[in-house]
Order: sequence, then structure tokens, then C-alpha cells
Amino acid sequence: MTDPAAPSAPATPGWRRFAAVAVTLAIMGMALHALAGEFSEHGYRQIRGAMHALSWPQLGLALLLGMASYGCLIGFDAIGLRRANRRLPASRVAITAFLAHAAGQTLGFAALTGGAIRVRSYGNAGLGLAEIGQVVLMSTLGFVFGAWVLLGLALWLEPGAAALALPLAAPLVRVLGIVLLLGFGAMWLAVGRGGRSLGWRDHRIWIPDRRTVLEVTALSVVELGLASAAFYVLLPAQDGVGYIGFVGLYLVAVVAGLVSTVPAGLGVFEWSLLKLLPQVAPAAILAAAVAYRVTYYLVPLFLSTLLAGLAAIRRPLRSGASTAWNVLRPWLPQVIALAVFAVGALLVIDGTLPAPRHRALHAPLPIVETSHLLGSLGGVLLLLIGQGLQRRSHAAWLIALALSVVLPIPAWLRGGHALVAMTLPLVAVALWAARREFYRQGALLDEAWSWPWLRNVALVLVATVWLLFFVYSHVEYQNELWWQFATSGNAPRALRALLLVSIVVIVFGLARLLHSTRAPLPLPDAALLEQLRPLLARAHDTQACLAMTGDKAILRSEDGNGFV
Repeated sequence: MTDPAAPSAPATPGWRRFAAVAVTLAIMGMALHALAGEFSEHGYRQIRGAMHALSWPQLGLALLLGMASYGCLIGFDAIGLRRANRRLPASRVAITAFLAHAAGQTLGFAALTGGAIRVRSYGNAGLGLAEIGQVVLMSTLGFVFGAWVLLGLALWLEPGAAALALPLAAPLVRVLGIVLLLGFGAMWLAVGRGGRSLGWRDHRIWIPDRRTVLEVTALSVVELGLASAAFYVLLPAQDGVGYIGFVGLYLVAVVAGLVSTVPAGLGVFEWSLLKLLPQVAPAAILAAAVAYRVTYYLVPLFLSTLLAGLAAIRRPLRSGASTAWNVLRPWLPQVIALAVFAVGALLVIDGTLPAPRHRALHAPLPIVETSHLLGSLGGVLLLLIGQGLQRRSHAAWLIALALSVVLPIPAWLRGGHALVAMTLPLVAVALWAARREFYRQGALLDEAWSWPWLRNVALVLVATVWLLFFVYSHVEYQNELWWQFATSGNAPRALRALLLVSIVVIVFGLARLLHSTRAPLPLPDAALLEQLRPLLARAHDTQACLAMTGDKAILRSEDGNGFV
């Protein structure tokens, strides 16, 4: 148990964490509002038409380019491990890097999210924090240097694309690109053969030697080129912007999303591209963005979940799965919790969208209406119990498994998108395969909510409310909408689903606030920590040493040979 008030680990004041969440929500809300302003009242139909115009070869090529980009990301871990003079099995490195980037790309704060995954995986393999820091540093520097060089090249080689979006003439844009490239060259010369510390005032960062800088930069240029190509192939052919020019605009949008602190830059990334590509139809950009997020974000996430489930199933059967199991097991609950959250978000959002006519199953109207509400109810419950899954709660596992087994039926009957109904069985298999990892007993209300999880739930709700008003902007609101039941009554169904979701969130929140919590356990004193040192010296897992930070309660066994 962690006490946030421990002197050795001072917690961020609650008002600051609340302010950070509020700022993130405000930024996303403004971005979504700006997006809606780019369309007429029939904007959703335009976007849906643009999505239908995407061909299967386009989607397949985008998926292949995205997977190739993830393959390059694994190389940063290999370079970092080489700098740390550590050799690990290639399978461990590949699985750890893929998982770290899949989670980091989805949740945002990739250095922190991916860094936590690397600490657990590489720490179990015997690496120290300094060595793991080398791996995280290579990934971070690789993105910075790669984006730096690629942006400079794009502005230099194809200035016309940026000139269309910026109040600058093409020659000035080309000069700006040359300046960026010269700046990178000056930095590369300054680091020397042994590397050096660069910074300003109290902010400093260690830059590795020239060879390593070139390696991570070249790898990042290829990776970012593949990632941008995965988006570019989804856009319709247009004049004025070639691939090289698009890469620079794509990087600006990515950086804008990172600076916004919104997970995956949701809304900010899309709005930035709309402003940077005025010659492309807004509907085509948003359609490409939706397809890109599915192929580049959701598919790797669900592949990680599938990999985790297969490793859990095969381990009792074949020893060949031991490497994958050893890497994934510490993060199995977190991976599954993230997948459950994503499926819950898809169900809630899908409840807002009108059901396409070609997917209508011609079921009786009461079944359609009930299925619609059940799908949204199940989705919001998955959002709320995800935190419990992350903390290995057995009660949360039972609820998530039951919902994953039952929800495909109402998700299909309400005429929703097939992707949503297909992901639920995958999550159910992963939950069942990893059932032994969810062993903690206790009520769900006993689990304290983390601020990041609250932020993510709030972001889904904000996006759902915005989507409701955006999709049905052509429908004039009337009180009678709440009581209209018809096969084509998409707007009334969406209103009722959103009301149900809001009620569930409010009731769950009030129950959590009114639920009595256990008093915190006392923190260990210096004498108790000294008694733990002999036990820690015999521990095989380096994470046991976290007990020495002094901010966690300690429960020792009666014979003194173990502790929790």
C-alpha cells in the first residue's frame, strides 16, 4: 500500500492533479469544438461517405506500414541495451519494446508509460535503473532527432506544402528547413566522440556520442517516415502536397498532440491536420484519421492483448512460450485493463452513432431498443471497472469476463459496427487465459481511482457528448425525442443511451465517495527497514527493493522470513 503523504515520496497536491485533468479536458473540448466548426450540419454524413470511399488495399497498406513502424521502434531498445553493455534474448527485447510502444502511443506520455513497462521487464532480467534509463533515453532522443531532421528535410525539399498552411513564402520556408538541418549538424558536432551534457540553466540532458546519435536519428527518420506514410496512403490524391511535404505537416500535428497532454493527441492531432492541409476536404482528413487510429493504435493494442492471452494459454502446454510469458506476466493485468477500457469506449461511442441501414438485422423494435441500452450500459461498466483490473481485482475480472461474453449479442443486435462485436470475444479469451493473475479479493469500491484513469474516463464522456451533438446537429431538439421509439430513431436512442451512461457514472461516483475506506496502515520506521535488508539481498526480483523507499506499509510474516 502506498501512502501519498510519505516524506520520501511527496505527492502532487490534489488541486494540481485536478487542474491538470481539467486543462486536458478543456484542450480536448476546444479542439473538438473547432473540428465541428469545419463542417456543415451534415458533416457526419460527409465523413461516413469518405470512410466508405477508403478501399481495402488502402487500409491493408496502412496497417502494414504501421506494423513496420512498430518494428523500427524495437530498434531503439536494442541500441539502448548495447550502450548499457547488456545482452538480452531478442524475443524479450521485441515483446517488451512492442508492448511499451503500444501502451505509450495509446495512453500518451510514452516516455513514462513505456518507461514503466521497461523497468518491470528489464528489471526482472537483471538490469539496473541506469541501464534501463539508457533504453528510455534512446527512444526519446530518437523521436526528437528524427522529427528534427525529417522536418528540416521536408521544409527544404518541398517548401510549397508548408507555404500553403503558413503565412510564409516558399523561399523562406526552405531557408527555415536549411536552418533546422544546420542546427542539427551543429549539435552533432558539439557532442563529440564521447557525448556531452547539453542544456540551459538547470535543465540538462546527456547526449550520447556521434555514432549513436546518427544511429537513432536514422532509425527514427525511417520509423517516422513509415508512420506518416501509414496516414498518407489513406488520403485522396491531391495537388500541391507530395509525400515529402506531408511528412513535415504530419510531424507538426504529432508534436501539437504531444504538447496538448491529451492521450494520443485525440482531437488536437486531427484539428492540426485540418488547418495544415486546407486543400484537402475536411471529411477526407477525418476519415483518414479514424482509419489511422484503428490501424496504428487499436490494432497494436489488441495484438498485445492477443499475445498476452496466447502466452498465458500456451505456457502450461509448451515451454517455448516461457519467454513471452515471463515478459508479459508482470504487465498482463495492465494490458488487459487497457484493452477492456478501449472496448468499453468503443461500445459507449458506438451507442451514439446511427446504425447503418445495411447492418440492420430487422429484429423486433423492443429488442433493438433494449440491445442499444445494454450495449452502452456494458460499455460504461467496462470503463469503470478497468481500474480494478489494473490492480488484479478478482471482482473486476468476474464482471469484465461476464460482460465480454454477453455483450457481443446486444452489440450485434443493435446494428452496431462489426469491429466492436468482434473485439469482445478476443478480450474474453484473454481474460479467461489470465484468470490466475486476478487474485486480489475485496469490493470494487475499495479501489482508489487514479487521476489518469479518471481523466481517461472523462475524456471518453466528453468525446461521446460532442459526438452526439455533432452527428445529430441536423435534428432539432424536442422533449418528445426522449419518448420516440422507431426503427430509424437513431437520435432518440442515442439520447437515452447517453442518459443511461451519465446516470451510471454519477451513481458509481457517489457510491465511491460515500463508501467507507480502511484507515491507512502505519509506515515503516528506520529500524524495520534495516531488518528487511537481509531479506531483500536474497530476493530474485529487484522490485522488492522498492520497499526501502519508506512510503509503503510493510506486513511481516510471523517467523520474520518474508514480508508484503
